[in-house]
Amino acid sequence: MANAAKLLIAPAAFLLTAANQILMPRMATLRVSNIQRMYKMNNFMAVFFILFAISYTLLLFLVSDSFFTFIIGNNYEDIKPLVLTWCLVLVFQFSRASTTVVLQVMKAFRRIMLDNLLSALVAIVIAVVLLQMMGVQGAIIGTAFGELILSIFLYRSVRLYKLQSYL
Repeated sequence: MANAAKLLIAPAAFLLTAANQILMPRMATLRVSNIQRMYKMNNFMAVFFILFAISYTLLLFLVSDSFFTFIIGNNYEDIKPLVLTWCLVLVFQFSRASTTVVLQVMKAFRRIMLDNLLSALVAIVIAVVLLQMMGVQGAIIGTAFGELILSIFLYRSVRLYKLQSYL
């Protein structure tokens, strides 16, 4: 059932990948020509991505009864809580999208790797604990916590680069 729920957020996740491919060259150009504008664009895109993910979630739930049946059939009657939990993961993934692009443009690959590693360790521990307590939904909540922590770490890293650029 968790995979069926994740299927419903897949279209938005595909759009995120495409948007990042469009955003990266623009950010790279701004890094060279106007780094402060790159940071402003990052903030704007972060808000835009978060609002898009929240809107996608709301739209999904406005049309949920007929849409869920059309896409995945009648076999999954209690799927809404899992879909909502995957949507939470989606919001956190979208919240970190533009910061990841900025760090890639800044060639901060080591920072990205360390932030990913730390958040993954936390996510695994939380997911295992919540899996035992809540089942599959707990594991997805653990994934959401990992995405939230990664988002916080990446924002912190971008903020440090931004402060260094003012010096």
